[in-house]
Amino acid sequence: MRANLTMQKLILTCALLALLAPALLAQKKEVLVIFEVDLKGLTPKPIQEGVLTDALTAEFADAGNYNLVDRDTLYYYFKQIQEKSQKSCDGPECLADLAAELDADLFVKAEVSKAGEKCAFSAKLYKRKPNTVLYFVDQTKIESCLCQAGDLQKAAHILGRKLSGRKEGKESGVGPGFVSPGLVPSGPAEGGITEVNPTQVVTAASGPAGLYITTSPSGADVYLGNLKTGNTEPAFQKTDLEPGKVVQVTLQKSDFHPLVFPVNLKPGVTKYEGLKLKPNFGTLEIVSEPPGAKVEIGGTQVGTTPYRNERMRSGECLVSVSLDLYDPIKNQVVLVEDEKKTIKNYPLSPNFGTVSLESDPAGAEVFVNNTDQGKTQVFPMVPVKIVNENGEVAHIVDLQTKTPVSIELSPGQYELSLRMDGYHTKSFKLSIASGKQVAITREQGKLVQMVGSLSIFTDPPEPGAKVFIDGIKKGSAPLTLTGIPVGNHEIIVKTKDKEGNKTALIEDQKMASVTIKLEESEEVVRKKEEKVAEEVAKKKYPDMAYIPTGEFMMGCNSSVDNQCGDDGKPYHQVTLDAYYIDKYEVTVAEYQKCVNTLKCDAPKSKSDNQYCNWGYSDRGNHPVNCVDWHDANNYCEWAGKRLPTEAEWEKAARGTDGRKYPWGNETANCDYMVIGYGGNGCGKDSTWPVGSKPKGASPYGVMDMAGNVWEWVSDWYDSGYYGKSPSRNPQGPSSGSSRVIRGGSWNYGTGSLRASGRGSTRWAYRGDNLGFRCVRQIN
Repeated sequence: MRANLTMQKLILTCALLALLAPALLAQKKEVLVIFEVDLKGLTPKPIQEGVLTDALTAEFADAGNYNLVDRDTLYYYFKQIQEKSQKSCDGPECLADLAAELDADLFVKAEVSKAGEKCAFSAKLYKRKPNTVLYFVDQTKIESCLCQAGDLQKAAHILGRKLSGRKEGKESGVGPGFVSPGLVPSGPAEGGITEVNPTQVVTAASGPAGLYITTSPSGADVYLGNLKTGNTEPAFQKTDLEPGKVVQVTLQKSDFHPLVFPVNLKPGVTKYEGLKLKPNFGTLEIVSEPPGAKVEIGGTQVGTTPYRNERMRSGECLVSVSLDLYDPIKNQVVLVEDEKKTIKNYPLSPNFGTVSLESDPAGAEVFVNNTDQGKTQVFPMVPVKIVNENGEVAHIVDLQTKTPVSIELSPGQYELSLRMDGYHTKSFKLSIASGKQVAITREQGKLVQMVGSLSIFTDPPEPGAKVFIDGIKKGSAPLTLTGIPVGNHEIIVKTKDKEGNKTALIEDQKMASVTIKLEESEEVVRKKEEKVAEEVAKKKYPDMAYIPTGEFMMGCNSSVDNQCGDDGKPYHQVTLDAYYIDKYEVTVAEYQKCVNTLKCDAPKSKSDNQYCNWGYSDRGNHPVNCVDWHDANNYCEWAGKRLPTEAEWEKAARGTDGRKYPWGNETANCDYMVIGYGGNGCGKDSTWPVGSKPKGASPYGVMDMAGNVWEWVSDWYDSGYYGKSPSRNPQGPSSGSSRVIRGGSWNYGTGSLRASGRGSTRWAYRGDNLGFRCVRQIN
């Protein structure tokens, strides 16, 4: 016999056992024991006996007419009788004796036997005193019973309802009652102990008897006879028991087998310490191929594969495994044994068909029965080489590869639709068969675009004004266009010196009309402003050059420069606001004025270093050198200016066309700059007066941007800054250990004099090859 109610019944049993025990003892219901159904001559067995016994028990429990002996207790006594008699116990006399041991008033015996192609399923309800059959039911007389698991289980429920007196389909209003004469149910009787010796007995001539019990694990409920008396958390202790009597002790803990033994009570304390409870669970692992299948045990979903339960109740359970698009596996009987691992692998059989589809254009949303299934894939372009008759590559063309979407569906009828903004929805009816594929080709999936028309006018009328829609030239105004995709479009109209724009909404199969007001273009306005600023600069700041607002390319331009270093990359676009910059490097004479006001410190002089210009009477028009970064910064602030940013310096040096040097891309030599060429300082072994090389002027007329002296700028140095700098008015890193210097000097070679070349040194360095110039902010 197996001791396993369905999971639902077990939970209900345990809960009601605790809640209803007092009420059950007070009721006068007769006690009933249901013996395991016997399968006679059925090989192989179509179903386990325990499943049929569970079905009978469930019907009696639901009827609520009897107090039922739980099957754990039944199995324990059944095993005791078999061990004593060394023979099977399946006759009415033996079963009646067993019912007497269990204090049962009635018992049920059922059996299934082969009857031709069918099975005969009969059951008898016995009255123990006297031993008579109260009720007999032959299932073959009720309805045909095939020897299949489902039919047998259905028949067992019908028999249980008949024997318990329940009407078909009617539930009893009385809950089930379970009793355990001398025992409390916990699991199969293999966990019971029939002989337990006390660890210590302290006797006395007279007095009360005491009982002390500890268990491993602790927390077991202790029953003396039928009465729950305490718990072994941390230990059970009873001090007022009557000596001279034998009491039956039952230890019960959830997920462990009951431990049952008699105790001969004597005066003093009888100790049982460390009694080990045998686990009534094992490990159950369920896997499937493919994984991710839903797992149900006893009709309750417990997880997905791979599933693992390390405390699965021992006994038989019904396992079902299901996964969308695969045939389910239902009600598989799985036996879990104490402290053992049971692994079940269920390969699932596919039960789906596929639909392969493309759309034109690609990227359409796919809906099946109004459920989003994703998008059709974009067709990537793949370069294909076209060779001539000589095997040489003539040219390369880009071809689109076909990458259709494949959707798996269960057999049946479906509605599929392709949807995309700006296109009409296209629908299909699908009939899917298992293992088959249907296809929607790219031609079938071609979507029809929603389009409208647009007329464009200008105010005032400007014949020949160029019309651009979303940046693409479409003709000249006035203009009417058809076949324009629905949605908002940016319309721009331009003439030589005027422009205007407006957003037009195009609706499906409708004509829209816009009139665009033409005004002076931003470029015209900007040039006018720049013209004014240049005039101001010439009058107010004659020694400064005006650098207009706009973009320029910063960094090393590899198309004209083969000396690019990592710190000059990437070549990137930068936008700067307008500013003024000194046409010439600050001279010794100009710096002298600041020193005279005591606002600037004097630089190192010729007495410190013969190449320092300070102290020479004939070098007032040479660039001041031998100044550190703070000296340069203080002078610019005194003059109402500031040091240029690195970006401002580079734009003033090279303009907007990405040239290599300030004058262009021609080879660098002493015609353009003061350099270490033919001897330092072009042979003079010193700096030159500022502006000595007019051929080397930048596009804005700024002098000596290459050579003479390196120039301090405001930025801290970071070799990787170009890769993370902002695109508008970059100011350089917020901190660093050295400052940027630009432009090369009289004692350097051509490599350092490139307009994109970057150098750096510590801020306190006062080199004889290092000076500066200033910029003025335009408010």
